[in-house]
Amino acid sequence: MDKYSDLIERHNEYQNKKSADVNRIFLIVLFVLLGLTLFLLLFLLPSITPGTKIAFYIIGGILYFVLLLVYIFVSMGTNEKALFDLTLPKILSLEFTGSFEYASYPKKQNYINQKGGLFTRFATADVRFKMSGMAGDTLFTLLRKRLFTSDGRNQYTHFDGIYIVYQYDLNKVFQVRTDGKPHLKKTKFERLDEKDIKVYTLDNAFVDSRYIDTAQELHREFKKVYISSVTGEVHVALSGKKYFNRLKTLNSTNIRNVIADTKELIDYSKNIISQLTSF
Repeated sequence: MDKYSDLIERHNEYQNKKSADVNRIFLIVLFVLLGLTLFLLLFLLPSITPGTKIAFYIIGGILYFVLLLVYIFVSMGTNEKALFDLTLPKILSLEFTGSFEYASYPKKQNYINQKGGLFTRFATADVRFKMSGMAGDTLFTLLRKRLFTSDGRNQYTHFDGIYIVYQYDLNKVFQVRTDGKPHLKKTKFERLDEKDIKVYTLDNAFVDSRYIDTAQELHREFKKVYISSVTGEVHVALSGKKYFNRLKTLNSTNIRNVIADTKELIDYSKNIISQLTSF
């Protein structure tokens, strides 16, 4: 693990700096809020009605609670950001042969879901990382992403997991999925009669058993499985299996775990398209 000594140092320095920045901002906001609270207690609270005092205590308690939640959430995010900004791309370049393109937290990725039609096209994509490589002669792109919609007050997660796109045309439009229904724009699917998994196709067209078998095999490893074949591409979404645990610090054990997770995902990416295209 000597080749990772520099990475370990950089990762932990990065993490410590981010944690220090979060703590500094939190303390500034906390002291401002405490000062405001003290001012109100000394100068305003004695002159207001008992009912208003109760409302003040309730609102104040909610503000402090929300501040604590934001602090916890942001602190967790810094751990993840160091992993995807520094550690994963370095491991990808050192441990895996072949040419991979990698980007952490890429923007404007909603079009991928809209083209695949697996989930509502109104969902926003929150992508942690995106890597592209070759599975044989087929280009694949793997993303760790969450799809969600929001009404301004509440947020609903439609998908949270691994999403793979293959540049391969199966010459059929269909979906195989463990739950939900297709969301492909301007396409009217019909559901075939399958017991253990949902199969949607156009005009009751035949769907080869290997596509269904692949989904069922993946379902033994993942809680939810979705496969969509559209013109020129195959989309596969997998959720219910956790990868890349958050890291407070980086050490040799954590590096081995990241390598193992990365290898498993690359192997899945290669094996899935091999199964879907085998004759």
